[in-house]
Amino acid sequence: MILPVLRQLKEHMGLSHGTVTLLNRQTGLITVEAAAGIARDSQSQVVYSPGEGVTGKVVQSGKPMVIPNIQEETDFLDKTGVHREIDGQAVAFICVPVMTNKDILGALSADRADGSPQSLDDDVRLLSIVASMIAQAVKLRRSVQEERERLTDGKPPTEGPAGREIQTQKHHRQQCRYERGVQPDGPGIRKRGIGTDPR
Repeated sequence: MILPVLRQLKEHMGLSHGTVTLLNRQTGLITVEAAAGIARDSQSQVVYSPGEGVTGKVVQSGKPMVIPNIQEETDFLDKTGVHREIDGQAVAFICVPVMTNKDILGALSADRADGSPQSLDDDVRLLSIVASMIAQAVKLRRSVQEERERLTDGKPPTEGPAGREIQTQKHHRQQCRYERGVQPDGPGIRKRGIGTDPR
């Protein structure tokens, strides 16, 4: 879901290397969830701590940051290595938090070549809107995952979107089995149609 959105930023808005990083609740580290135009090998090697580099500062503070020229910014770490061959071109880096209410989930970042101050302000507004949509998707995905773990442990389903999502999926699977002629609570038992020989 996320990667197609990042590709659209490049195709329609001219924003390159769109990247979503997420904060891991268990480790406390920030890793790449999806990135456009960055090799998977490079993505897997990128790890930030909160407060480290531009991305880490955005995740730590929950506030957007704009670097008008990454070659002049010491906080820009370029851990992906995609900016090593810029050849003197002024490239701006825009990074906004991915968050719901005050819950910071990660960050969304992208590049803009030769961006004016006005265009960079517009980019912040656009990326903030996109980041909000990504945050909702991430939140729901995590809630569904947690709900599945609860059901695996034999606990009753919770209320809210995640619980409803799980119940909807369960009902859909049962309905599919029923339509194929298998009773929901009796795998392998075929329904007997009208006029069917009972033998």
